Amino acid sequence: MIQAVFDKEMLQIGRRQNSHWWRWLYAAFLLVQIAPLLFFTSDLRDWSQRFASVAFFETFLRQNFVILALVTPAIVGSAITEEKSRGTLIYLLTANLWSWEIIFGKLFARIAQLALLTLVGLPLSCFFAGLAVDPTFPLAMLAASWSMVFGIAALVLLASVWCKTTRDAMLTVYVLAFASLLSLYLFNPALPAWLDTALSPLAALTLDDPAARWRPLGSFVGIWLGIGLGAGLLASLRLRGAYCRQLNMNRRFLFRWFGRSRIKLRGNPIIWREQQVEGLAPLPFFRQFPRRLGMLAVFAISTGTLVFFLAYTLPPGTNPIALLWEGDIAQFLVTFVASPKAVDIFFWHGLAALALWTLLVAIRASGAIAGEKEKDTWLGLMMTPLSTEKIVRGKHWGLFWATTPYLIAHAVATAPFAGLCGLQCLTWACLWILLSIPAILFGSAVGLFCSARASNSWRSLLLTLTIFYFAWLLFLAPISCILIALKGMTELALMIVGLFEDTSGLMTTVQGLDIWAGAIWLGIAAAFYVLTERLLSAAVERVGRSDRSMEYDFGYYFLLRDYQRRKLEEPLEALKVD
Repeated sequence: MIQAVFDKEMLQIGRRQNSHWWRWLYAAFLLVQIAPLLFFTSDLRDWSQRFASVAFFETFLRQNFVILALVTPAIVGSAITEEKSRGTLIYLLTANLWSWEIIFGKLFARIAQLALLTLVGLPLSCFFAGLAVDPTFPLAMLAASWSMVFGIAALVLLASVWCKTTRDAMLTVYVLAFASLLSLYLFNPALPAWLDTALSPLAALTLDDPAARWRPLGSFVGIWLGIGLGAGLLASLRLRGAYCRQLNMNRRFLFRWFGRSRIKLRGNPIIWREQQVEGLAPLPFFRQFPRRLGMLAVFAISTGTLVFFLAYTLPPGTNPIALLWEGDIAQFLVTFVASPKAVDIFFWHGLAALALWTLLVAIRASGAIAGEKEKDTWLGLMMTPLSTEKIVRGKHWGLFWATTPYLIAHAVATAPFAGLCGLQCLTWACLWILLSIPAILFGSAVGLFCSARASNSWRSLLLTLTIFYFAWLLFLAPISCILIALKGMTELALMIVGLFEDTSGLMTTVQGLDIWAGAIWLGIAAAFYVLTERLLSAAVERVGRSDRSMEYDFGYYFLLRDYQRRKLEEPLEALKVD
């Protein structure tokens, strides 16, 4: 019966008629990259030009596997969650089908779409294989690509079984992938050499020695096929149990002993619900942890990253851990103050924290309205006497106040270190913390606007991230040009004045100004000032028109009710006698 599930999935994918856009976009991306190589290379037999071709080929291979790893979750992640949201998974489970037939039927249908995507780069790989006189390379590349796609797709399908919505499944996959890559980067020296070779597609293809390719390629294919089969079988075993648990909606709260106290309800109940119940956590699993534990984790991560980077940039021979172990706190602090790159560390640390805050807020806000619709709680919220503006703006401010405790924990962790490392470090730390407030409000407004317009939370998330970063870059580019022009004009004016007065101090100060830091600051501030209120108003209007039409179409409904009233009163009027 796998064939029946496979045919159903292929029919649904064909009716959507949007899967071919992935292939067109990938082909256009490759053509844009290969065009300079074809037009500006006169003779590939020249060794210098051939070296450029080989460099492009290695870049093409890396991009091929990275794109496959990023696109696979987007195509496979909705295989089970869409059935749950539409309420059709129960019909599949009650049909004459085994769980493994449902899982592998859907898995093979999605892999068929990804296999077509891998064929887009096949002509290019054949071209370079012909230049290198390596006829077996295209076959090896397809084997490596398809095995990796099979393994990743099975893992994503397992996440789709465990999660209730597509957005939660995608976020789970990307968070686990990021954590795995970070762990491999940190513990790379401790890993065995065969594991690094088995998980790296470029190492498995062995471009330098084609004759010794098949053994590492076999290990690579075998590992990913084993991962795919294991994940597929586990998804088959947990399909019915996970779906029944999600239907029962029995939450298991962790850390009850740590306290889950909530403030009293005052004012707008939407603000209280978003702040106290939903919180900042983008995934349901993290909402089981209390806020105090989250603040403690933020404090520990901020402190740990600062200590690590400051210790990493210390001069050779300095051992701050030994000073701390001996109890010499004063010398330990002096050692950190002497770090030669402390200002740069606090600059990039604050920027990374700002990017993380805005990303979390945008992800959380993207499901504020669309997630309510998927959980079937939005209609009940629309039937309350609260106005549309109170509901949308309540979600906006509730999300901001839910983020505030974690921002305070980050500030408490970074401000003391910045004060010890100097005035410049303290200035950067305070500036990034202050800039996080408008950035959080702007990210929340973008997420609510996209959530009000999108049909599901996954599309809302993609639209939110696109608009958020595109809007920020849209303001960043002209502001950078203006700042560069102002800096040049100021230097020119100081040079002219320097003919009569000593302006060397001012010239040094102006030349030392960081244009990009100022552009980032002014870009986020301009986006917040220009777009935040407009996006919130647009979200209120969208919700009012689509879900509360009475508020915006009052005139039409008033005339309709008046007409119906007059039609009912006509038979009751007395007969007129001529």
